[in-house]
Amino acid sequence: MQYEEIVHRSSEEFIYPSILSSLIVRLTTKRQDLDTSEICSWNRYTNIVKAQPLRVVYRDANHEDFRTQLYFERAGGFMR
Repeated sequence: MQYEEIVHRSSEEFIYPSILSSLIVRLTTKRQDLDTSEICSWNRYTNIVKAQPLRVVYRDANHEDFRTQLYFERAGGFMR
């Protein structure tokens, strides 16, 4: 695996809200570079860690686009 081929930035293109209590997270890689991928998130008040797989939703000759949707108990604020 080539880490320089993995693309994710903290911008609207790679992480964005779908509803008030949900975020969509995107990761782009070179085709067939990653077999599986998962994202870990946690509640800062309870320290409960959740791991959720990212699935391939788009694929072309050179790239794969992994995405997942994270749900939260209540609406949160976006911080950069």
